[in-house]
Amino acid sequence: MNKIEFTDDLLTGNQNLDNQHRKLISIYNEFVSFVSEHGLNTSDTYSESHNILNKLITYTQIHFEYEEDLMTQMGYDDISNHKQLHADIVEKLSDYCIEIFNDKSVVADIVDFFENWVLNHIKKSDVEFMRAYQNKEKITGSTFHKNYMLQ
Repeated sequence: MNKIEFTDDLLTGNQNLDNQHRKLISIYNEFVSFVSEHGLNTSDTYSESHNILNKLITYTQIHFEYEEDLMTQMGYDDISNHKQLHADIVEKLSDYCIEIFNDKSVVADIVDFFENWVLNHIKKSDVEFMRAYQNKEKITGSTFHKNYMLQ
């Protein structure tokens, strides 16, 4: 299992979103490190891996709420599809959180899923959304985003 590095091709041009993506990757890397170091051989290691996944789910929901708020404020045309992508991601992460207790081989699925999410959702969907957002800001001269940072 490899950790994911936040690279320039993940930059959306929005500092808040980029920081949130860094945090999501950091939590994922925490999961990878824990499982690589400790395995899933005891109830304690299962429990801790479950806790890290729950942290990832919680932060993912906060992040998606922020993104969807931006989309709503700017009248993003593809908001319905983007919201569905978000709902599917949260549902899949929640499923993995349950499955990890029954099948430790699901860890490989979690790794594949997260890497796919980063490669496809952040690199494509989020970058596309932010281009539309930035174009709308240029046209209207408005700033749509909330001015807050998530820790």
